[in-house]
Amino acid sequence: MRHQKKRHRLNLPADQRRALLRNLTTQVLKHGRVETTEAKAKAVKAEVEHMITLAKRGKTDLSARRAVSSYLLENRSSKPVTLTVEKKDVIDETKYRVVKRDDKSKEVKAREKTVAQRLFETIAPGYADRNGGYVRILHLPPRRGDGAPMALIELV
Repeated sequence: MRHQKKRHRLNLPADQRRALLRNLTTQVLKHGRVETTEAKAKAVKAEVEHMITLAKRGKTDLSARRAVSSYLLENRSSKPVTLTVEKKDVIDETKYRVVKRDDKSKEVKAREKTVAQRLFETIAPGYADRNGGYVRILHLPPRRGDGAPMALIELV
């Protein structure tokens, strides 16, 4: 019997379910919204809210930072990108982290921020005065192929 086992099983083995939830959580935090089935949206909602809660206490808690970084799936070895800018402070600080700035020319070497960095620096401070409810699920029309109920999960 499954008494007190509140978890969305999604009719998947544990390893596949864990990978699916980690991937969807990363995509929601990276893009802000993801279109998926209702069952997957309801399952990933708890994971996204948990990551934001950990990120809110991440300024003082190193274990929270490590938990978030180990859970999210992201490419940690991104190569520096050369950006050409007109002024010194035109770079989008939420998306890029400056690696090297050449004052003589208008080129700046920047590295794209990881999802965890954006979560701690931009997303979590926006929810500092909020005690939960960081994610909303909007219902969409059913999928054409199989009629599966679809939903849009997005950050509030």
